[in-house]
Formats: sequence, C-alpha cells, structure tokens
Amino acid sequence: HEDLIEKLETYEIKLEEIKPKLFSSARTLSKKRKQSGPKLASEVESHLAELGLSGAKIDIDIAESKSGEEIGVEGRKVFFGKGKGIDEVEFMFTANPGEPPRPLAKIASGGEVSRVMLSLKLALSDVDEIPTMIFDEIDVGVSGRIAEAVGNKLLKLSENRQAVVITHLPQIAGKAVRHLSARKTVKDGKTRTGLVVLDDEMRQREIASMLSGETLTDAALAHARELMSNK
Repeated sequence: HEDLIEKLETYEIKLEEIKPKLFSSARTLSKKRKQSGPKLASEVESHLAELGLSGAKIDIDIAESKSGEEIGVEGRKVFFGKGKGIDEVEFMFTANPGEPPRPLAKIASGGEVSRVMLSLKLALSDVDEIPTMIFDEIDVGVSGRIAEAVGNKLLKLSENRQAVVITHLPQIAGKAVRHLSARKTVKDGKTRTGLVVLDDEMRQREIASMLSGETLTDAALAHARELMSNK
C-alpha cells in the first residue's frame, strides 16, 4: 500500500513537470495553425472554383478548447484534447457569395462536402498520408466542363494514393484505371447487391450506356473509348 502511494506521488510530481512543456508545445501548435489557416483556406477555395463552386468561401475557425482534460498552467485553466491540443478547429463554409460561412458539417450538401474534401486533400497532398479515400456523390450538380475538371482532380489525387469514386458521369468514370459495377439481383425472394469487376470491353460499354442509355450506339462507344484514353 505504501509503495502505491509513493508511486502515485512520484507520478503526480512528473505530471506537474510535464504540464508546462505540454502547454508550450500546444501553444506553438496553436500559433502555427492560426498562421497556416488562411493559406490553406485560399488553396481550398482555388480548387473549389475549378470544381464548379466559384463563389465558395472557406474560413478555418480556431478557438480555445472548452472540453477535454482540464489542466492548470501559468495561473489559468486550459483544456487539452488528444490530437487537438488547446484548440477547437471548425471549417466554416458557404457556397454562395454574400452569405456568411457556417459550419461545414451542418450546411453543406453531399456533393459540396465531397468537393470540399477533394479540394482539401489536394491542398494537403504533400503531407497527407491517408492511403485510400472514398468519394460518394461528388458528381451531384455538375456536368460537362466541371465534370471533366472533377475527373482530372481525382486523377491527380490518385497518383500517390487510391481513390474510390462512386459516380454516374462518364466524364469522371472515364478517368479511372479500374471499374466495378454495382448490380442488384433477386434470389429466393431477397434482393442482393454485389460488385462486378469490368474488363476493358465491359468498361467501354458501361461508360457508353451512361452517354446513350440502354441502346448503345457506335457514336457512344467511340465517345466512351475516347473518354477512357483521355487521361
């Protein structure tokens, strides 16, 4: 029992010694966040403009944390969070000029969130080590030239990591190097969903069907072949 008390006292002393170092590191991190935030926001906005959201505005709100582990340092109390330091960081977003940015997680549509995430990953591509990213509904509300831009951005992102994209647009699908088609079947009265890996001919036909519907035309097949080779 006495050994445990002695160990506890030792740990408490070590904790008091660590607190100033922890606070100093967290304060340095906070300063760097505030310095780099505007630059990151600007880069993300630049990518968003090329992805059809030219009026989008991103603000990175950095405020003192109000939750986490409470520690008294330098005569005041601060809150530390694992991976957060002493900050609460929130991305503020608006897609429309003249409207104030609001929390991204609360107001953005699925397609907007996907494009913001894509833009963020592109801006952080040199330091982000996430090996696989999944994008769903990234083609919502886009077509033509913007779809081509989205496809090119995804292709650029996939140079040093895997990008899994769910799309209904041939301009985006044509950029991929591997395609899987989602199929529904009914067996024993139950609906099942599965994936089919497509070979080159099947890939061409699937992309052509996006262009012309169920009836595949020679023009659609030729256009699909052109989209597949335009990387």
